[in-house]
Amino acid sequence: MDKKVGDVAEAETPGGKIKFKILKIE
Repeated sequence: MDKKVGDVAEAETPGGKIKFKILKIE
């Protein structure tokens, strides 16, 4: 599953799930 700039990604953190927009690809 490729990620593109502008996609919304989900990340698991100790505080719960967060969603963030991908601004750039490393």
